[in-house]
Amino acid sequence: MRGSWLLVVVAACKAASSSPTDRGDLGDAGAPVAATFPRPIGENQVDVIVANERYTTISEQELITGARLDAIVAHHPLGSWTSITVRGKDVGPTTILKPSENYPNTYPRVFFDARTRRASFGLMQLDGNLSSREDGIDEIRIELAPDEPTPLEALSAGCQRPRKGDEKPPNPPRRFRGDAYQFNTNTPWYFDLQIELGAHDIGDHVGTLYARGRYGSYLTVDCISDLYRAADRGGQRVVTERVRSGACVDGTIAFACSDSALKLKAFYLDGQYVLYGALAPDP
Repeated sequence: MRGSWLLVVVAACKAASSSPTDRGDLGDAGAPVAATFPRPIGENQVDVIVANERYTTISEQELITGARLDAIVAHHPLGSWTSITVRGKDVGPTTILKPSENYPNTYPRVFFDARTRRASFGLMQLDGNLSSREDGIDEIRIELAPDEPTPLEALSAGCQRPRKGDEKPPNPPRRFRGDAYQFNTNTPWYFDLQIELGAHDIGDHVGTLYARGRYGSYLTVDCISDLYRAADRGGQRVVTERVRSGACVDGTIAFACSDSALKLKAFYLDGQYVLYGALAPDP
């Protein structure tokens, strides 16, 4: 969508970025894609794989902060998970079946254990105590109920699902509008995106992005970009953004569904993550 945007801001100056604390439901757009991954992947990092697609990699800093796994995998409700399997170099695999049904008063949590200095997973009870845990993990696999679409299937449907009584979902929307925020320049953006999220060849023109940013209290920046299909990454649909007009710069944008909303993360061409947003379908 706003390829330009994202890198946006005036004159294409890149400010040093600090990643926002809210990771959203998208992972690093530069992550490789595969059904199986070599281990270990890195000191105190954890791969999250959903329906045999790499979803994201949890960093050591995120583990130190601690996070709910169902918040990381936000667009697949916990009730749709048929199993969670965790493993590490010397641990597991250990599988938890139907976590929301069999452990109703707990939620899955990933964290860094300061005593063992290892990545850990556990089921956290509402009183703050762990009912079970595994230390030294580097991979989490989540399986979904058969009728739960994979992340790429949800994107191809425009993040729309059949309504009650419908035999099939509505036609995928091709226009999305909403707000985004470029955190390395403290710039709010408004996006008007027209895109085809279904199957296309790499390099195909799949959409355009109109972006309007407000830089400070006095300067408005308008940009128009063309979007070209890039390789899907970790359950995300990725496009390359080429600026057609305006004081923005080229980049890449990764999309994922969160219920009916289209969430996005934008990156400079060197891979620096600089912007996130959520857009609603415009019928």
